[in-house]
Amino acid sequence: MIKGGYYLKARKIQESAIARMPPHVREIWDWLLMKAMFTDGIHLQRGQVLASYDDIREGLHWFVGWRKMMYSKWDCEKAMKVLMKATMITTQKTTRGLIITILNYSEYQDPKNYESHTESHRKATRKPQTTDTIDKNDKNYKNVNTNIEDFVLPQNIKPETWSAYLEMRKVIKKPATPTAQKLVLKKLATLPGDPNLILEQSIQNSWQGVFELKGVTNVITTKEYIPDNYQRPTDDQVKRNIERANEIVKKLTG
Repeated sequence: MIKGGYYLKARKIQESAIARMPPHVREIWDWLLMKAMFTDGIHLQRGQVLASYDDIREGLHWFVGWRKMMYSKWDCEKAMKVLMKATMITTQKTTRGLIITILNYSEYQDPKNYESHTESHRKATRKPQTTDTIDKNDKNYKNVNTNIEDFVLPQNIKPETWSAYLEMRKVIKKPATPTAQKLVLKKLATLPGDPNLILEQSIQNSWQGVFELKGVTNVITTKEYIPDNYQRPTDDQVKRNIERANEIVKKLTG
């Protein structure tokens, strides 16, 4: 027996609005399905989850090398708003977090509703309703999509670098909205150099925007390097060195 139980996902999810939502919205939706109460409990009912945004972020973290990556609180907030707008969930604030109720949970988590329906079966029992938490028409999705702008990160930008930049923006209290993110990507495409280095430059300096790399090559090619213990020669020493060089040249050209 497999420990931990199971939860169901209908194949028709591929035909629903959630299938065309941004990846973090889909992943948070799947996490909620997995964490929801399968039976009524003391404080929560079937289909409910008690969680904070930090719980969601921690539950969906991943690693890039040794670096632990997580969705931002802003990502979680936007995802919850999208799911509520699509009438897939409702939320209730408590001192311990949010009580999240997945609408129509019992219908889609009942294995009996996935059995084939013969004519006799339809007469004897009521066929499961088709209106559910995931099957929304395109009109509903368009209404939801006005609140979140989806875009594809260019292949030459590392996801971990982009995530670090967005996290920095939140730290300086200038979180990047979807529209702002698209504008940053548009500007990055016009700047010379590696976009990842440009983003790292902004991260290191806590800059809200992105700018052309500053003095990376000029410092190396034009700035004179002088060691700490270096003593500049006197005019007499320079004169003697020139005379010795001239003598060597005469001997060689004889």
